[in-house]
Amino acid sequence: MDGASAEESAAELGKLLRNYSAEVTSGDRKSIEAAKRMMAPGAEVLIASLPSDPADRQVSVAAELKDAGLTPVPHVVVAVVGGEVRHRCRDLMSCRPSPDD
Repeated sequence: MDGASAEESAAELGKLLRNYSAEVTSGDRKSIEAAKRMMAPGAEVLIASLPSDPADRQVSVAAELKDAGLTPVPHVVVAVVGGEVRHRCRDLMSCRPSPDD
């Protein structure tokens, strides 16, 4: 680094990310916190739906990102094939918070 402070580096990265989306998994706290800290309000954050991630944890992360002013986007990983994709989508929809939440 050229002597820039961590805050300056974070601000520069935030500028770079202003028009981009990011992807996190529900178990990656470091990336979730970085997105909340550095991304512009309203920015899209895709939440990858991996077979090992419980649907309720994904919904919880989506609510956390929404509360932080970001736009959470559930993202079903295509590598999960066949009936597993349908099953994961159904699980995510059943865990969706009500419109009043």
